[in-house]
Amino acid sequence: METYNNIDKYIDDLDQNIDDLNLSDMNLTYIPSLKKFSKLKYLLCDNNELTCLPSLPDTLTELSCSNNKLNELPLLPKDLKELTCSNNKLKDLPPLPKDLKELECSKNNLEILPLLPQSLKILSCMYNNLTYLPNLPSNLKELFCSSNNLRELPKIPNSLKTLICDNNNIKILPNIPNKIQALNCRRNNLNYLPMLPHNLIISCVGNNLPFTDISLWNKFNKFKFTYYKLKFGKKLELFFIKNIRNKNINKKVNEVLFSPDFLFYKNMLNKDIQSLFKS
Repeated sequence: METYNNIDKYIDDLDQNIDDLNLSDMNLTYIPSLKKFSKLKYLLCDNNELTCLPSLPDTLTELSCSNNKLNELPLLPKDLKELTCSNNKLKDLPPLPKDLKELECSKNNLEILPLLPQSLKILSCMYNNLTYLPNLPSNLKELFCSSNNLRELPKIPNSLKTLICDNNNIKILPNIPNKIQALNCRRNNLNYLPMLPHNLIISCVGNNLPFTDISLWNKFNKFKFTYYKLKFGKKLELFFIKNIRNKNINKKVNEVLFSPDFLFYKNMLNKDIQSLFKS
């Protein structure tokens, strides 16, 4: 890592009309004033030794300051769209701009998050000390909140496609919207799951889920559930939970062992069942 002994001169020599400033990997302990940059949109200062940041230009739309020693962030510009501040020592965050679209604040000491703007599409707050999350924006598409102290989740918006909430203390999941495509709820305290959408990729090992109780899964849908296993060579790789529309298809069912990381939940037609599984 190159060391810049005179960051002040480096900043002074830059054109005041630049819109992109990359100060990453410079072994910096501070950043001088940025007031001269009237058109600055992108500021990157990752992988330094920073404990604080200067006042930020109002024109800034993207800030990335991960892998530092930041204890706090300055007031955020109102037009900021992306904030990445992971792997610091932050205990809280300033108010978030109303048009923020992406927030990455994992690996800090956060105990609470500020109000989340409705514009937010992606939230990653893994590896913190959060005990709860604020209300989630109605347009949120991806939520990563693994490895906190969460006991529950707020209402999940219908727009969400990815929910990663493993390694918490969650006892009950909220209703899962139909658009969701991937759910990782491993290593929580779940006793049951809500109704799950079709074609969902789900990882839920390390809970208190009674998977061998077929009556549990019958609650998920009005159709009867039957368990099958799929073998790749001699090694059992994946399990498929199938929603069987025709009871006549229910032939001999192999022993079920719910040990893999991922379960695939699909609504299959009869011909698909016969082509994939042996009786």
